[in-house]
Amino acid sequence: MKDEIPEGDVLLHAGDFTNVGWPGEVKELNDILGQLPHKHKIVIAGNHDLTFDDEMLQNDPEAFEKFGLNLEKVKTDLTSVGVNSAKELLTNCLYLEDACVELYGIKIHGSPWQPEFCDWGFNLPRGQPCLSKWDLIPCDTDILITHGPPLEIARRLQIPRSTITSVVDRYRKRGSVENIPRKGKQAKLSDRDSRSILRLVKKTERENYQI
Repeated sequence: MKDEIPEGDVLLHAGDFTNVGWPGEVKELNDILGQLPHKHKIVIAGNHDLTFDDEMLQNDPEAFEKFGLNLEKVKTDLTSVGVNSAKELLTNCLYLEDACVELYGIKIHGSPWQPEFCDWGFNLPRGQPCLSKWDLIPCDTDILITHGPPLEIARRLQIPRSTITSVVDRYRKRGSVENIPRKGKQAKLSDRDSRSILRLVKKTERENYQI
């Protein structure tokens, strides 16, 4: 995988670096990140990274069983390497969860939340519960990393327009990076959709930063 990643100063990962959140999967990503030359590596969780969802761990531990995840085994695996949570295994990057970091004068915010999707992690009911998380995004954010879809795909997934427009109107970002929820093998992206998943800072704006 590392041979397929282009060099750069900043690496952004929009989540789903595990199948269901096993500590071994997290460690594998961390090892890969440690071999990459990027000075800054920013990571958020996705809906598959179940053991990163603290609310799910605290409020609905039985939900992990249907994904084949044994929390006692998870705890044993974590204890064996001297940590208490899967997040602590990410030592070769900065993990963002409803948090920001400023690099080269550019403010980057990371948010893993998405509308309900097959009972996976970081799921919220559509509408106000989602909006309450988007309200945590600072208005001066330059680059927003989310696991949810870009605007055009969100509309096709029938996320309420009021939620989308209220966020878009408030946050005029220079760039965004997203992953997308999948609906099995039937999910397909057009070339236009694929290009929209990663929007880089416009060249005219980028010239103002030493990156």
